Amino acid sequence: MELERRGRVRRSHARSNWKQEDLDACDRQAVWSACLPDGSRVRRESHARFCERPVVKFRRPTHPHICAKKRSNGMFTVLRQTIRKRLQAKLNEVKAELRRRMHIPILEQGRWLQAVVRGHNRYYGVPMNTPALRIFRFQVGRLWHRALSRRSQNGRVLWDRMRRLINRRLPLPTVCHPYPLHRLGVVTSGKSRMR
Repeated sequence: MELERRGRVRRSHARSNWKQEDLDACDRQAVWSACLPDGSRVRRESHARFCERPVVKFRRPTHPHICAKKRSNGMFTVLRQTIRKRLQAKLNEVKAELRRRMHIPILEQGRWLQAVVRGHNRYYGVPMNTPALRIFRFQVGRLWHRALSRRSQNGRVLWDRMRRLINRRLPLPTVCHPYPLHRLGVVTSGKSRMR
C-alpha cells in the first residue's frame, strides 16, 4: 500500500513542473510545509531559511482589544479587558504570598494588600474594565479571609469583621487611564503639533 501511494505521488509530481530533487520526496509533506500562521504554503527549503533567522520575541498585550457597543448610545467602541489567565496568575501569586505572610500582624498584611490592589488598579484601570477590577478586589479579600481564618485551629474570622477590614484596607476600583477620545483628541489650532 505504501508503494502504491508513493507511485501516485511520483506521478503527480511528474505531471507538475517541479525540479528533479523535488521528485525524490516520497509525499507532499516532505516538500511542502503548511505551518505558516496565515495558512499559506511554502517549500521546506525556503521555510528552513526563514527559520534560521533570529527569533524576535514580543510580549502579548495585557488588554486584548474587543469590538463592542456602548450601552449609552449603541455606537461602536473598542473594549479592553484583562486577560483571564493573567488575572488568575496574579491571584495565585497573592495566595502564595499570603500563605507566607500568614502570621504577621493584620495591619501589615492590610498595607501590603493595599499596595497590591492599588498597583493592579493603576495598571489594569482602563475604561470599561471596572468589572475585572472588582473581581480582583473581591478575590483578594476572599483569599485574605481564608488566610486569616487558617492562623489557628479555632480562630475563625467572621465576615462582618472581614468586610470592615476589606472596606478599610483594599481600595475601590478606579479607572486611572483616560478614555481614548480624551487621550488622542489633540487640538492643533490649525497647525501640525509636530512643528
